[in-house]
Formats: sequence, C-alpha cells, structure tokens
Amino acid sequence: MLSELSVENEQSERRRGARLVPVLQLASLEVGGRLQLGLVLDISVSGLSLRLTLSATPGQPITVCLREFVIEGTIAWLDGSKAGVEFHDELQPEVLDGLLSAFEPRMRAPRLSTDLNVKVRLGSAVYQASLQNISPSGAMFEIELPLAHNEQVVVTLPQVGPVAGQIRWNDGARIGVLFNRALSLKDLGGVLDSGRSWLPLMSRS
Repeated sequence: MLSELSVENEQSERRRGARLVPVLQLASLEVGGRLQLGLVLDISVSGLSLRLTLSATPGQPITVCLREFVIEGTIAWLDGSKAGVEFHDELQPEVLDGLLSAFEPRMRAPRLSTDLNVKVRLGSAVYQASLQNISPSGAMFEIELPLAHNEQVVVTLPQVGPVAGQIRWNDGARIGVLFNRALSLKDLGGVLDSGRSWLPLMSRS
C-alpha cells in the first residue's frame, strides 16, 4: 500500500506536469450560446484561466478558439470576471507547444462573425448596412454605396452607440472601417450579444 507521503509526491508530480504557461492572448469564446472575447492569462495541457466579458456560471460548457485551435471545456471556477476552464480532453504536449508557438508578442484580436443591421453616417447622410464581422479595432460592413477610401464615417452599434472610424478599403459591395478608438471588450460583447454571431473557426448554421 502506498504511504500518504508517496501519494502526496505523486500528486505534486502531476501538478508539475500540468504546469501553467503564462500567456496574454485574446480568444473567441462561446459560453451558454453567447459569443464573446476573452483574455487568456495562462494555459496548461489540462486547462486555462481567462478573463470573461459576459457573465457565466461554473459548470457551463465553453468553446475556446485560439488562433486555429478549437478547445472544448467546462468552466470549473469563477472569481469575478476571471474563470478557470478544465479541458474535456487533455492537450498533447506537442499540441500545446504548437499552440504556444502560434501566439504573437503583439496581441491581435480575432474578427468575430455576425449579421447585424446597423446605420452608417457619412456627413449628414445616413445609410443602412449589414455588419459582417467586428473586432475591437474595426469592422467589415456590406453596403451598396461607393464610399471613398479614407472617408470618415460614424457607425451606430447596438448597446454602444455612435463609433467614429475611417474607411480603409472598399470593394464596391463591402467596406472595411478602422475605428478611431478601439472598443473595450465589454462594448464588443454587448454588440455581439445583440444579434446572431458565431465563432470565426466554425461554420454558420
């Protein structure tokens, strides 16, 4: 029979084997059917911790999209906006290494796909547009108007209000807008919570 000391040593070895690697990366999340962005703080082969922008409860399933990796898990604990996630299946060490190597020193927020009707104002004229994807720094809209490159526009986003930006590209049917000031993760969560949205690595159903 194993002694208590042996059991403690074995548990300690397991904890060391599941060491947490500090990271600061934005990820797309789906929790309880709601889409949001989260900030991943650290990760191991068995789980991660992150900061949420919308409410959640322990025991809820969660899907985490980090770069091209999709990880399924369960929210194990909450401490304010900070949450711990336990993976349904442990990551193989080589998979974790590949995930970590894909991270960039400069955080880049994923663009989240959605389909919301919004208003775009150019001068005194107001037009209807379809918001197709969004990140804290900008968005893409379907709009049937030949808006010029570099023109200033004001977009009215649900739960946020007017957001000023500059048209960075235009292909005749769509425009890309760079916001003058980045949205907070909370504001972005409010926009996504206002309509139909889906994770960038998953097909629209």
